[in-house]
Amino acid sequence: MKPALILLFLVSSILFCADLAAQDARTYHYQFIRASNKEPSNTVARPISRHLKSQLASVFRWRNFMQLADGDCALYEDETATIELPEGGELQLHRNGEKLDVRLYRNGRRCAGTGRSQAIVGRFIISAGDQGGSDCWIILLEPEKHKTSPIGTGSRK
Repeated sequence: MKPALILLFLVSSILFCADLAAQDARTYHYQFIRASNKEPSNTVARPISRHLKSQLASVFRWRNFMQLADGDCALYEDETATIELPEGGELQLHRNGEKLDVRLYRNGRRCAGTGRSQAIVGRFIISAGDQGGSDCWIILLEPEKHKTSPIGTGSRK
């Protein structure tokens, strides 16, 4: 009787592990950048690379670009992650297959995002300016193909 229970436990464990491997996570790298014409006053802000600055400056009208936060977030199928950002920001990501719904909140109010889920295959940029027009928030998202461990604050729905 005991060998049968051991065999059942072993087979169940193998099937459970195989199911986890089938539910692969997609990891996205995010960068939270503040753009402004003023000199940076935030002590946690770090300058971005020259290459990235030239890319952003060709699209946006700002002179200074400072990175306030960056990290990785892994999402399983139909999972939502909420990432707290500095300066009252919040980034919400929801994965649906290969598509991602992205929402950016400033002080609890939605200020930017995708209108519907989009496939993120390369660098994806979302920007939102403040009401006075003195600065802009920029979120850069890029999929990372080789990372599979979830480190976001995601929750399955």
